Amino acid sequence: QLLALRRVLRAYARRNKVVGYCQGLNFIAGMMLLVLEEHQVFWLMVVLLEEVLPADYYARDLSGCNVDLRVFRDMLAKRQPKLWDHMSKAGLGPEVFCLEWFIALFSKTMPTETVLRVWDALFLEGYKIIFRIGLAVLQIYDKELLAITEAHEL
Repeated sequence: QLLALRRVLRAYARRNKVVGYCQGLNFIAGMMLLVLEEHQVFWLMVVLLEEVLPADYYARDLSGCNVDLRVFRDMLAKRQPKLWDHMSKAGLGPEVFCLEWFIALFSKTMPTETVLRVWDALFLEGYKIIFRIGLAVLQIYDKELLAITEAHEL
């Protein structure tokens, strides 16, 4: 599987020189290789990175992802103000955990079956689902997060 992963990532990096290789892509392609053939993973990556997600999402400076982090911060402040205030007082922004969520499309933090369901929604509804899932996860753990008093525990 490791050789297949390398081949997919190298092939995509050759295809899309703007994106090249981003660390989160190995988790995405690796998860896809659990359920798809190598050539299917390559083409699914093409669709994901060139049609579903914004073109600059995985640019070398992660400009698209950074924009989404700011949007998510605003959404969190509006939809979950208590949690936002709690995090702000601790000096933490949502990028502490959301960056990994967004770059790896939850593949590093959720069980495989859940990730595949999230991805189904991503391909069906578009990348707005990333925000919905992120907000839902924080809402599920809202009470636990608000009970934390030390910034390093968040």
